[in-house]
Amino acid sequence: KNLPADIVKLDGDLTRQAEDEAFSQVMIDAVKVLSKGIGFATVAERLERISELKFAQSQGILYGQGYLLGRPRPQPWTQDEVPTELFARNP
Repeated sequence: KNLPADIVKLDGDLTRQAEDEAFSQVMIDAVKVLSKGIGFATVAERLERISELKFAQSQGILYGQGYLLGRPRPQPWTQDEVPTELFARNP
């Protein structure tokens, strides 16, 4: 099926709670698997702490948005654009 989109955003509430809440972790994994299966990118929304950013990276999520990374912008950050002190290449 042809969908008029190519990105799926993970709601900020899920990303904020994922470190401590099993439900959020399962939801993130399910969305990530679904997105990958249909060829969409996954964006972690509302990243405000380094621990949230590292969790997203550990889950294989390559894009993120949030005040930790910068003010809102039209396109999400990629791993190559994030300052190296925030995003370790090999978690």
